[in-house]
Amino acid sequence: MTWALEYVPPDSMAITYRDSRLSDAHGPNVAIQQLVKNRLDCIIGYAFVYALAPVARMCPYWQDDDSNGIPVITPIGLTMNLDNKLEYQTLTRISGPYKVCAFLIS
Repeated sequence: MTWALEYVPPDSMAITYRDSRLSDAHGPNVAIQQLVKNRLDCIIGYAFVYALAPVARMCPYWQDDDSNGIPVITPIGLTMNLDNKLEYQTLTRISGPYKVCAFLIS
């Protein structure tokens, strides 16, 4: 199989795992450490909404010459306080918020 048939060319992506310790203090610091090392292009995760919220708030401001902020992709963050797209500009939730789920089952 050639790289043209693959979604991502071999060795073109480096995935780094960091433990946020379910902490609203340590969790954001993990992202900041990777940003300072210039090793942060996208955040996938944060299993703790109190660590997710401050990071998702700051990510639009982490810009450089070739980006308009850091995208955050998460399966959590279903609470309504994360609905404000002006505040959480780069946040993408891959499941609907609670209010949408409630509407669908009502």
